[in-house]
Amino acid sequence: MRRMVGRLGLILVGFGVLTFIFVAYQLWGTGLYAANEQSDLHAQFDRTLEKSARTPTLNPTPPAAAPGEPVAQIRIPKIGVDEIVVSGVSVADLRMGPGHYPESPWPGQAGNAAIAGHRTTYGAPFSDLDQLVAGDTIVVRTVQGRFDYLVTESKVVKPSDVSVLNPRSAATLTLTTCNPKYSAAQRLVIFADLRSNQSPLPATASGPAASSAVLNEPGGAITPVVLSGLLALGVGLVWWWLFRRRRRWYVWLAGASVFLVTFLVFSFYLERTLPANY
Repeated sequence: MRRMVGRLGLILVGFGVLTFIFVAYQLWGTGLYAANEQSDLHAQFDRTLEKSARTPTLNPTPPAAAPGEPVAQIRIPKIGVDEIVVSGVSVADLRMGPGHYPESPWPGQAGNAAIAGHRTTYGAPFSDLDQLVAGDTIVVRTVQGRFDYLVTESKVVKPSDVSVLNPRSAATLTLTTCNPKYSAAQRLVIFADLRSNQSPLPATASGPAASSAVLNEPGGAITPVVLSGLLALGVGLVWWWLFRRRRRWYVWLAGASVFLVTFLVFSFYLERTLPANY
C-alpha cells in the first residue's frame, strides 16, 4: 500500500511539473517569439513610413498588404501598449501581434476599423484591455497619418457574436480579445470614436475579405498534437525503463534532456489548438 501511495505521489508530482512547463511555454515561450516578431515588424513598418515620406502624397492610399505584413502601429498609453498591427486575424497572424480584420476599413477612415489581439499568450498585447474606460486615448498610425481615438464603451459578448464588426457610418475603432484572462469563453470588445477634431478619410478596401467568424476561430490541427504527444510518451517510457535498469545520474540526465525536447514539441503543437485570440 505504501509503495502504491509513493508511486501515485510521483505521478502527481510529474504531472504537476509537466503542467508547469506547458504553462511556462504558453506565457513566456510564446512571448519571446512575439517580441522577436515585433522587433522585425517595427523595423519594417519604419521603412514603410520612410518610403511614404520620400514620396509625399495627400492622404496616400495604404498599399495592399499580404497576411502578416505590418499595416499600422497602435499605442494605448494608459496600459502601455505599443505594438505593430499586421494584416489579418488568422492564428498565424496574431502570433506576430495584433491583427487588422481585412474586411474592415483602415484606421482613420470612415467606418468600423477592427483589430484583434491576444490577451494571454504571444506577448499578450491586449492583456489589460479591461482597464480602459470612456475617455481613454488610443493612437493608431498608418501611412495615411496619425489618428487619435477616444474610448466610448466596452462590452463582453459571446464568441459567435460578430455583430461588433458590423459596418458603421462614423469613424470608429473596435478592439477584440478573449475574456476573461486565461479563457476563451467570451470576447471583450472595446469601442472608440475618432476625435472630433479629426476628419475621417474615405474608406478603402484593406485586403481580401476574411470571414468574420474568426472572432471564434479555432486553433490548429489536432493530428500533430496526438503524434507529438505519443512521441513524448514513448520517450518518457523508454527513459523510465533505462533508468530502472541502470540508475546512474548520466542516464537520468540524458533521458530528461530528450524527454524535455519532445515535450516542448508537444507543447508547441498543443498551444496552437487554442483559439486565435487566447
